[in-house]
Amino acid sequence: MNFTGDSLVSNVVWSEMDPVGAMAASTLDDKDCESFQVLFINTDGSLIRNSSVTHDREATVMEWQPKSRILAIGWGDGMLSCWSVDGRIRPTSTFSNSSHHQSITVMKWSPNGKRLVTGDISGLVVVWAVDARGTLTATRNYRKKGEVTALTFCTIASPGGVEQPSGYTPSFFFGTSRGGLVYADDMGNCADVHQLSSAVDNLMYFEEPSRLVIITRSLMLIQYKVSPDGRVSRISQVKLSVAGDVAEKGLQSVVWAGPGVLAAACQEKVTRLFDLA
Repeated sequence: MNFTGDSLVSNVVWSEMDPVGAMAASTLDDKDCESFQVLFINTDGSLIRNSSVTHDREATVMEWQPKSRILAIGWGDGMLSCWSVDGRIRPTSTFSNSSHHQSITVMKWSPNGKRLVTGDISGLVVVWAVDARGTLTATRNYRKKGEVTALTFCTIASPGGVEQPSGYTPSFFFGTSRGGLVYADDMGNCADVHQLSSAVDNLMYFEEPSRLVIITRSLMLIQYKVSPDGRVSRISQVKLSVAGDVAEKGLQSVVWAGPGVLAAACQEKVTRLFDLA
């Protein structure tokens, strides 16, 4: 789809439940006043009518809940809001700086959709419980030094293949701009794991071998083996080879391209693939 005028799209996320996406956009009017919206679109690129969410600061992070039609939005002033998309767009929770007072930088739903974890530029991490209607309740706060830059849940298989209870929420790791790697859960446990030499730009969890994958600002790709109690042991470390000034900005977009294979946007004319094996 195309916008008219001075409109810019900064982020797009697609729902796993429905053929609908959300995009964060900013617009300049004739008086050079900037406004911020989140717009909902169909797969053909057409806007869903009467679906815009507006705010006086930009939407910095967005993520769909994996088990329902709920979108969580983190804003540049620390506001957090959730929106249900079930034939019409309606708010389920809106928190105006109730926990975060600065820009929200990371956001992640647990795999079962029972928890949402958010982190901000001041180092505050908040764990939110969510009910069936999409209403959020803050349950835990953790604070570390430096901006929270990356976060991933850690879905470790139970010993002997025992199925986890339906209400089980896995623990998570988060990283900071000061190189901190932290283990936490929704029960009040929070522990420093390692201090790395540069900012943590990407955290990903490779479920089958229980590996935590880290890419730092200095382009070190580090793999840790994760035990059921959250303890980690380093199993490999390699310096990534990329061109240009990526080392100054870091790899801003890294996704799974397949089991054990990462695809990374490196500000080059190619997409680089990294085989973790």
